[in-house]
Amino acid sequence: MKKFKFYSEKYSNKEAVKNNWVLSFMYGLSYPYSYLFMKLKLTPNFITLLSILACGIACIFLIKLNIEYFILFWLLSILFDFCDGTLARMTKNTRTTLFRYDHMSDLVKFSAVLLSIAIYFDNTYYWIASFSCSFLYMYYSILDHDVVNLVINKVNKEDPLSIGKKIRMRDRYKLVNFIANKPKLFNFAKFFTPLISINGHTLLLFTIMPLNIINAYIVIIYLFLLTLIGINFRVNILAQTNK
Repeated sequence: MKKFKFYSEKYSNKEAVKNNWVLSFMYGLSYPYSYLFMKLKLTPNFITLLSILACGIACIFLIKLNIEYFILFWLLSILFDFCDGTLARMTKNTRTTLFRYDHMSDLVKFSAVLLSIAIYFDNTYYWIASFSCSFLYMYYSILDHDVVNLVINKVNKEDPLSIGKKIRMRDRYKLVNFIANKPKLFNFAKFFTPLISINGHTLLLFTIMPLNIINAYIVIIYLFLLTLIGINFRVNILAQTNK
């Protein structure tokens, strides 16, 4: 029987939180709200819709130059984003179809916030950077969807030993392999894992972007590099598993 707790990582996305303490912590914080939504008999899709609405309100406040309310509603959107998955696992209402409503909502929110920040600063170079980053993130998301639905399924159905080595970062990059084989170094490196991965925790960075144009450029360049690395890794995986 599920009990109310102020913090619990029991229903976090186990695959996503591996070596990602920030993501794990955010899932833990979302538990009490997810428990409340469960008691109210709200569906995960409804919580996803609330996340989209909160994002829309945040963008409107940003365009109207109200940074405080933008941050408030954007954080609320992120909270709902974690709650929908947590609630789905709590109620065993996880989706098995190829179309993922929550995944599509992430694309919409990512692009909407970048667009709103571009409108907020109204800077030509930032407009270009924002458009480029949005395009790359969409491409990254499409590749990530293909990797999850094609490659991982292939690993499970065929030979996990031979194919599995093709999709592990430690078997593809010498530096990662070196770190993974050094327990103390690996435990230290895990602390910085959130910095080199794109997931729900990455959305927190949008809260500091409107503070000044320098912050906006630093974050957009950082996201640009992360998506490029992610695209390269996934393209290589697809190329290897299709041989």
